[in-house]
Amino acid sequence: MDDESTVQLLQKPDKKTDTKVRKFQQNRAANALFCGLILGFIFSFLVGYSGVIEDASVSKNIEYSISDFIQKSNFSLDVPKDANLAEYLKREIRLFCFMLPMHKNSLNERGEIFMNTWAKRCSKFIFFSDDEDDKFKDNIVVLTEKSNNWIKLREAYSYIYKHYLNDFDWFLKTNDNTYMVIENLRWLLFQYEPDWPLLIGQRFLVEDYMNGVYAISKRSLTRVVEKAFTNNAICKDTPENDLDKEISKCLQHVNVLQIDALDDEGKGMFFQNNPELALFPEKSEEYDKWYWKKLKQGPNKCCSDRLIAIQNVWNTHLYYMEYFIYKVHAFGRHRLPEPLPRKKTLDEIVKEKF
Repeated sequence: MDDESTVQLLQKPDKKTDTKVRKFQQNRAANALFCGLILGFIFSFLVGYSGVIEDASVSKNIEYSISDFIQKSNFSLDVPKDANLAEYLKREIRLFCFMLPMHKNSLNERGEIFMNTWAKRCSKFIFFSDDEDDKFKDNIVVLTEKSNNWIKLREAYSYIYKHYLNDFDWFLKTNDNTYMVIENLRWLLFQYEPDWPLLIGQRFLVEDYMNGVYAISKRSLTRVVEKAFTNNAICKDTPENDLDKEISKCLQHVNVLQIDALDDEGKGMFFQNNPELALFPEKSEEYDKWYWKKLKQGPNKCCSDRLIAIQNVWNTHLYYMEYFIYKVHAFGRHRLPEPLPRKKTLDEIVKEKF
């Protein structure tokens, strides 16, 4: 290399170039940090992960059959011997998922990402939006309400009740910053009957409501539309609080039971916070007053290995979650076949609530 070329390489970049370099380095550092948090967040999930089966062609390669699970369960199931549980629960739990975009342009920025990741695993998925979008013509319903989020939610539930009540068992409401592990949600819902009046999610103290992401049963949807929405004395059409608090109050007035989604070890399955605060909830000044039950804290202690929902995950970070959960395998760490969860009784649910 001649002296002139060497000088050019060593020359200080101009301000415009220097700014671009710094911006690139900052973005790379932020992404690296997020990836690290995600890896820590789902470490316990990965080390025991046996692989998620998403289609029938993959299931043929599985080394064990559903009979391994049935033998360990307290009930019998009329399912094909060589079926896999992910496919079985997909048929058994008819799950309607919908999203109420809360931020301007969120559908433009993240709609396609949702459809390419967790949303495709729902039995049916709908965006309730302010505007048409040809990209999602089969998955979008345009609302007449354009400003009040509480009225939007009421309109969405009324639409679902009118068009889909008899086609699905459970109805999942999500936000536009959420990542869902749908197989784990079906695993949880399998323990309950859709004809029971239930609301399932992450339950908070003080005002006692579910935040952001929650599933309601078919019976609950019927009650809230037929009895709550038609009675302004118990379910106001002009809200005093935000939509999550209001819907919880309306459901409670029609005797819907709220279920705090914790696993058998008391670890959380739904999270309002981002991965960092989910792993280290003690960092939040609001921790003591927010959580209905104190979740176990610290890495691999706070969070169930059956993670269902985590919020405050944005844009391409949704793809990071998808990759780490569905693609990464820790060699030699595959767990043995597990039983289906035991079906609960309504008496148990009532006792757990109180």
